[in-house]
Amino acid sequence: AYPVARMFLENGYNVLTYDQRNSGENEAVYMTCGLWESNDFRDCVEYICGLENQGTVGAWGSSIGGATVGFYLGSEHASANLDFAIMDCPVSNMEQIVEHFLTRKHNWIPGGLRTEMGSLVTELCLGYNYGDGDVSEYVRATTVPLLIFNTKKDGVTPYNMGADLATAAG
Repeated sequence: AYPVARMFLENGYNVLTYDQRNSGENEAVYMTCGLWESNDFRDCVEYICGLENQGTVGAWGSSIGGATVGFYLGSEHASANLDFAIMDCPVSNMEQIVEHFLTRKHNWIPGGLRTEMGSLVTELCLGYNYGDGDVSEYVRATTVPLLIFNTKKDGVTPYNMGADLATAAG
């Protein structure tokens, strides 16, 4: 079920996994494209760092999980506690990924209107808007060694997103 976790385990790493908000067995009402989830991830890193002999601490995230890692990377906490990070086919921009998925299902609504209204409702209900979800700004601030990879064959995350983050990371 967790091929990446298995790979890390087989190579001598300990692994902590969790279900992000509104995914798997996590019953949170909202999924925030990694923005609030990065706080949950910080809590996981905090837990690991509190263990005796925790060794090397790394982060791996795919798609929205990649965005979660990216948002976290912009924090001083990440710089102080992570030895490396890996972003696998990561989402780089909340507005773009929301538009990407809405375009697939609701193409009768003009594109700009979909995202503008969604962003406005999100800000009114949850206190952030899609403009707050530019992962590149957070990745640009990191000092953590970072590997980003993606593929043009990914059917979920547009290819440009990994490239955008790689450019931001320098």
